[in-house]
Amino acid sequence: MLRRTVALLLAVFALGLAAPGGGRTAMAENERGLDEFIAVVWGQDPGTVRRTFPRFQGGLFDQVYGPGEGIALNGERDRELFIDQPIRTPGGVLLDVGHVIAGLEAAPPLPLTAMLVQQVTGCELRGAVTWSGDLGEALAAYLVAGGAGEIAPFIAMYADDYDLLGDLDGYVLSAGELTTRDTGALLETAYYADNLDGTRFSRFRGLFGDDFADMVTRETACFARALLLRAGNSAEVANVTGAAGPFAAHFVEWVNLGAAIEASVAAR
Repeated sequence: MLRRTVALLLAVFALGLAAPGGGRTAMAENERGLDEFIAVVWGQDPGTVRRTFPRFQGGLFDQVYGPGEGIALNGERDRELFIDQPIRTPGGVLLDVGHVIAGLEAAPPLPLTAMLVQQVTGCELRGAVTWSGDLGEALAAYLVAGGAGEIAPFIAMYADDYDLLGDLDGYVLSAGELTTRDTGALLETAYYADNLDGTRFSRFRGLFGDDFADMVTRETACFARALLLRAGNSAEVANVTGAAGPFAAHFVEWVNLGAAIEASVAAR
């Protein structure tokens, strides 16, 4: 019973984080700059900022991190920042900033319930609320659909670049204990002072060793199992490990390519 309860916790994280792949072009027309987002979240801790996103409010998020209020926003323009609003970074990258915030909140030290999630499932929570959650959701949807054919439509729906760029940034920024709980200050330092736009892939890849591909496969499969168990699709669980390879390979290739481009630019 405990294992199933924790699986449910992990499943809801991914369902809340995943942004649908459709409508990116329309969203880009309404994009806003990161500086505007920073101004709204300045002085707020990552948990308060996360609770300001309607898709991340209440439910099992509160059971893991504890309840609380979001930011008291002033006006419709500020509220729009937290409703599937595309954010453009100083480096010109369009990403889902909600994924960045989810990663920041998962920085150590984790609350006891979050540590329990990791211990019982074997899935890393910080990955589950960022990159492995999105990849795992894509894998689970692929298996539910029959587990045959191209994976590209499932990547596009659940783990496209827009989502994964936010995932990488959130994961990188939460690699250790945060230097401050001020989300605005953290984002300003990361993107304006530390050039996260020019180093995100290299910094992400540098967090792992030679077993990077195996780790990606393992974490992706771990989260997909949680989703399938939640939905009662136990028949598909047995196929998770075998089917995870192409999803992991896609992500590994994407990260390695990004890191290589960053190295090339830095060498000029």
